[in-house]
Amino acid sequence: MHSIKIVRFELQDGQETVAGNKFLGRFQAEVNGIMLDGCALTINSHGFFGAHPPRGFKGRDGRNPIKIVDRALYFEFRDRAVATWRALTGDTEIAA
Repeated sequence: MHSIKIVRFELQDGQETVAGNKFLGRFQAEVNGIMLDGCALTINSHGFFGAHPPRGFKGRDGRNPIKIVDRALYFEFRDRAVATWRALTGDTEIAA
């Protein structure tokens, strides 16, 4: 079990991107003692949520330097963000 706490969550308007994803909110999370500021919660056109760590500055290869590689940690991180979003919006209809 990981230590994940959503410290702050800012709701967004859910504007759709070209790829069909909607940006639901920006949040700050404390994950196993590391503060991540600028995380994002999205939902895709199929109704699946995604939680993204802050982008940071891309390296010379153009890739995001911050990744969550532990699958269990990622799903817990995402589920905590979704639970916070649902608590703030009252939306329980969208599947995770």
